[in-house]
Amino acid sequence: MTSVSFTEKMKGHVAFGEQDFAQGERLGREQGTPLMFHLTIETDDFDRFRSDPRHPAIPRGWIECEAVGGRLAVERGLFNLFVDHSDGGKRMLYRLHFRDGAGHPLTLTGFKVVRDHRGLDLWPDTTTLYSRLLSGHVEASEESEAGLVASGVVRILPLDFARQLTTFRARGGSLGDRARALAGFAAVFFGDLFKVYGARASEADTATPGADDPPPTEPRSRPAPGRPRPARPGDHLEHRVVPFEAGDGMALDLVHVVGGEPPRKGPVLLVHGAGVRANLFRSPVSTTFVEHLVAEGYDVWLENWRASIDHEPNRWTLDQAAVLDHPRAVKKVLSETGAEDVKAVIHCQGSTSFMMSAVAGLVPEVSTVVANAVTLHPVVPAVSEFKIRRLLPLVGLLTDYLNPQWGLDAPTPVAKALDGFVRLTHHECENPVCKWSSFTYGTGFPTLWAHEHLNEETHEWLKDEFASVPITFFEQMSRCIEAGHLISVEDRPELPASFVAEEPKTDARFAFLAGERNRCFLPVSQKRTFDFFASWRPGYDAFHVLPNYGHLDPFMGKHAADDVYPLITAELDRGRG
Repeated sequence: MTSVSFTEKMKGHVAFGEQDFAQGERLGREQGTPLMFHLTIETDDFDRFRSDPRHPAIPRGWIECEAVGGRLAVERGLFNLFVDHSDGGKRMLYRLHFRDGAGHPLTLTGFKVVRDHRGLDLWPDTTTLYSRLLSGHVEASEESEAGLVASGVVRILPLDFARQLTTFRARGGSLGDRARALAGFAAVFFGDLFKVYGARASEADTATPGADDPPPTEPRSRPAPGRPRPARPGDHLEHRVVPFEAGDGMALDLVHVVGGEPPRKGPVLLVHGAGVRANLFRSPVSTTFVEHLVAEGYDVWLENWRASIDHEPNRWTLDQAAVLDHPRAVKKVLSETGAEDVKAVIHCQGSTSFMMSAVAGLVPEVSTVVANAVTLHPVVPAVSEFKIRRLLPLVGLLTDYLNPQWGLDAPTPVAKALDGFVRLTHHECENPVCKWSSFTYGTGFPTLWAHEHLNEETHEWLKDEFASVPITFFEQMSRCIEAGHLISVEDRPELPASFVAEEPKTDARFAFLAGERNRCFLPVSQKRTFDFFASWRPGYDAFHVLPNYGHLDPFMGKHAADDVYPLITAELDRGRG
């Protein structure tokens, strides 16, 4: 027999002798009569909990209210997760028996109203408990005759909710039984939420998954190609797609971009980050990064590695990209151009995985690298670390991917529930993909750029540029953040277990760039990697902080052509030695 438990903390105010909940909360706040409780709610038998339509569980813990005696133990109680109600919605029900400081029996009874109104009501519905204190130990059938002591409202605060998500536990049975119980609890919770909040949206769908459908394993990559845009300088550039095969046979490709004149300089390879694509470097600004490089005489190649949203979603890791993708891409560029070496501009998880290739000696043909945002030492804000290390395991029970496209079209109950949470917590703009990108990749409103750095066209364009990212990547990054540096997770013989334990096996010269306002990976990430390289070869590599820039706006910011691009090409021109 397997059980599931979680811990919940709620805080609010009550007023004595008051019948109305809202009035009780207001008067209780004015009179200074707070009430809170701290409960661990457990299903003694998860199979019974799931099959019973009232989903009963046992709450244990304490109630704190100085007006009735301080912190008081719950002697007996009952919790019901979602109970059908005559209004078409559902209720969460609480009944807690305890005694006041003088030993008199009391009951806290409360309910949450889970019903789909117009607007974003999922958060207040599931975190607001309308509460009463009754005289005696009162059962549901006796409530209408019980003496009223106080009424009010208690709520889950956002930080307490974040902590609550880390408290889910399963006990009993095998490891597989416990994992299935946790996943089953999530299915019950999100499935019932979808029955309430997804009904209206489903009316317009031609084929909407049912509430009990499993989470997607192959979510769609991205919407149809982007919207038409006005012509602008640089549209004369031509490109061709050059397929290549990864080390495991996966079909990948390079995009070769050329101008009207033959390149005066050698090839430079651009490597994008997670859940985007090579098009990242061609945002609709007055001069794109690709256009700048072509104008500077470089032979420009863009790599669509296995994380690209132009390929089918797959459960990739940094190890796979480092061993199977980047070395093959480098060799393909050299075979196509006849050059002896290649330079590279790498970003985010294209940067971490490419650095793994370089440090392991897998891309000896690369002579110069400009790396943006993060390389060997991922350091993130404290909230991001909490999200990836504590909340991610729970999300991973529900879905194999996160997908910012769910802000435009959430196809499953899990996607709809997560989209509701994103819309509740992110109010920085009206672009749902922008909000989802911030939720997915770190801390901030927004996380990956400053809105003032983007023109309106770019802010609209990015709706098509972010899609599926597998949980496998986040799991590996969580382990890297905990270790303080990149680690391999697949025991591939080509890669070391730690990438900072010995001298890097590369002669390439590196320029490390860090946006001063980066809220995805803090600037100290790049400084630590630069210091690591300097300990082996002082004075060889370079480190630059980009004032007032963040994570991605060094490439897609409306003034980046003046502020950032010349620095990158100066480092490429300087080269090795």
